[in-house]
Amino acid sequence: MHSKLYLTVRLKSFHPYYSNRFVFIISKKFQAFFPLIKNQVFLPKRIERFTVLSSPHVDKKARDQFERRVHQRVLCWVFPYIGESKDFAFFFLRKFQILSTSAVGVESRITYTLKK
Repeated sequence: MHSKLYLTVRLKSFHPYYSNRFVFIISKKFQAFFPLIKNQVFLPKRIERFTVLSSPHVDKKARDQFERRVHQRVLCWVFPYIGESKDFAFFFLRKFQILSTSAVGVESRITYTLKK
């Protein structure tokens, strides 16, 4: 039976420095346990632009423009499925939540594949 456990972590931040720093800290902290960055995918950044009237009563043509950029990255790890690897993956997830700051959003997903 060749089953595997996939741990996928999606990072979102408003500046690429924070996501790079988070990945660097994670890779240094957990390097002794498991070779961490198995696969790293950079997703396209999402840009939101919006315009606000600066003075709605007097001058309708006076406007301010703003934009917000969201940088995204997906990290993937593959564990051979053993009874302990499930606990090991949950250990990683707990540490991600502890090490994450308000500058980096962390979304995680665990999937199993069972093959005979």
